[in-house]
Amino acid sequence: MPRATVVIAGLCMLVGQCATPSGVQEGEPAPNFAVRFDHKGCHYEYLDLFKGTYSQIGFSMPVPISLTPQQRYNLFRDIVDSGFFTLPSKQFGKVTDSSDVYELEARNGEQYNRVAWTITWVIQTKEGKPILELLEGIDDLLRHHPDVPKTGDGCNGGPPAVR
Repeated sequence: MPRATVVIAGLCMLVGQCATPSGVQEGEPAPNFAVRFDHKGCHYEYLDLFKGTYSQIGFSMPVPISLTPQQRYNLFRDIVDSGFFTLPSKQFGKVTDSSDVYELEARNGEQYNRVAWTITWVIQTKEGKPILELLEGIDDLLRHHPDVPKTGDGCNGGPPAVR
């Protein structure tokens, strides 16, 4: 291993983070970090941090939402830890009901990905397990976020017309 590489690697370990080839620091979200999470179905939810809005069944309009630095960091870590940015941009799992489909779009620095999956794929495959943990992190964020009104699961209506 060239001496310069060893020195840089040692500095990275000492500091605890290093820039990736895209210039983004590993371990922390880039300034342009944003996600869009879409789950259709009985308890329809649409989180769009590109726009700073959240929608669910029962809303006539999306509500503004923002994340604290800690919430933003936790969501970023959940996405990175799930391997989301390394997944191919495609749909995972066979769709039998549109309410079983989740979609996540994320940007961090120059990294970008958009992936869809079925809940069956997440639960029944080894590859889906990290995504299940990501879903649990998103669910926890939304259930405890003060900007998200607590309206129940909204199974009596359809998706909001306005995003």
